Amino acid sequence: MRPVPPRTRIAEQVYLELRSDLLRGAIPPGARITEQWAAERYRVSRTPIREACRRLSQEGLLSYAPSEGYRAPSVEPAETAEFYEIRMALEVVAIRNAAANPDRLAELARLRAAWDGPPVEAGEEAVFQDEAFHLALARLGGNAALVRVLESVNARIRLIRVHDFFDRARIAEATQQHLGVLTALEDGDGDMAAALMFAHIRHSQRSASGAAERARRRFEVLDGGAA
Repeated sequence: MRPVPPRTRIAEQVYLELRSDLLRGAIPPGARITEQWAAERYRVSRTPIREACRRLSQEGLLSYAPSEGYRAPSVEPAETAEFYEIRMALEVVAIRNAAANPDRLAELARLRAAWDGPPVEAGEEAVFQDEAFHLALARLGGNAALVRVLESVNARIRLIRVHDFFDRARIAEATQQHLGVLTALEDGDGDMAAALMFAHIRHSQRSASGAAERARRRFEVLDGGAA
């Protein structure tokens, strides 16, 4: 196997550190991310900063405007509620389709093994594991366009949802809800699976929004943003 070039390793490390800072709230929503500020913070040149910002912008964790550059996205409660409404509608349709998929059992068994085993570790990576679970069920529904829209919605609410995954008790609760959805899908009960998924997402919305608001209150006011 070819060794990873040092420049590539540095770019990946900067990307992971900046992503962690955004997801953990070390950089407040709306803060401006300049190359100079980021290069000093992460002790690297500007080249890996540009690469990291580009990737994070594609993932929805940074916003970009030609006149302003990159910013940590602002999280508006009303907009977040709208995206959650879209997410619930998408996932209810997807879960009903998945229940009707005659080839669903092998993938459901894989997901059960992943979520019925060792508990998911608390931290920002848990939000990506949770997204992967929901996207896997959506793919079982067979509507590729729906999956793409769901991925886009996930990116827009990730900064809210991540706050739900720093709490071990909430992760344990979500895990049990996942397993309940899987049981209904294994039984081919689309109505029950859809009802459980709707309740799961609604509960997650309330919990994550509350946690995000508490985190927002802890932010220090940064004059002029991160720059």
